[in-house]
Amino acid sequence: TKRTMNLEDIDHEDGSDNTAGIGQDIWVAKLADIATLPTPQLDDSAGTGNFSQLVTISDNIVMKSGKVFNKIRVTLETSALNGDIQGNMDGKSFKNAISGQIPGNKAKALGFLQWAKNSSLIAIIEELDGQVRILGHRAYPATLPAGSANTGAKTTDDRAVKFTLESVRKGPAPVFTGKVVLTGGAVGSGSFDANNNTYQDIEFVSGS
Repeated sequence: TKRTMNLEDIDHEDGSDNTAGIGQDIWVAKLADIATLPTPQLDDSAGTGNFSQLVTISDNIVMKSGKVFNKIRVTLETSALNGDIQGNMDGKSFKNAISGQIPGNKAKALGFLQWAKNSSLIAIIEELDGQVRILGHRAYPATLPAGSANTGAKTTDDRAVKFTLESVRKGPAPVFTGKVVLTGGAVGSGSFDANNNTYQDIEFVSGS
């Protein structure tokens, strides 16, 4: 039986918010530290379902014992998540990338560049409207194709560590509506709120 996905109306409500940009924190974990990394509800564009299911991950991410997502603070309005179609006819995919700019040249940020250059990562990004996105997956984790550390020449120049994480998949970086489950007594790092187990719209919960 041939399966087909029906075309859907895509509307935009007049007067609704559409503020561009991402939040000032990017959350990053090593792929090897994640026990369960779910996939979108519908991972086949030729299947039956709806457009949203193709890019929505609703199941929970489960971390290995004691492991967490770590926070990278970036300068507002210097970072963006982009998804672009690439490839030839009948073989197209999406290259998804997050660019980030860490203020200053602190040793920890410089060390991150050195460590991440050959690392397999998963990143969680929150858009300014609260929508949460995931970059990277088991088959093609996020990697670091570009990075720089600059002092600047003039006092008005950027003094910053800049980096790009990118991954390739069949569509844009998915929307994440699940939770991050921490195990082995781990607690979230950075701005994790231990009182209500949330960081903005990213929810961390304790597991067995």
